[in-house]
Amino acid sequence: MSLFDSRHWHVYPEGDLIEHDTENQDQCVCGPTSELIQHEDGDRWLHTHHSLDGRENNE
Repeated sequence: MSLFDSRHWHVYPEGDLIEHDTENQDQCVCGPTSELIQHEDGDRWLHTHHSLDGRENNE
């Protein structure tokens, strides 16, 4: 997991076929999903990047 800033959290697979773009998630080729996480000290975005090697299918 990499923190781009305190309002945007990125979860991405390590050792994937590509290096995931955590600075411009809209431009990452994996098509990450984004979810608003509401928290008492401020809302945050959780960006979940997807592997290109298909490892999610084996979990």
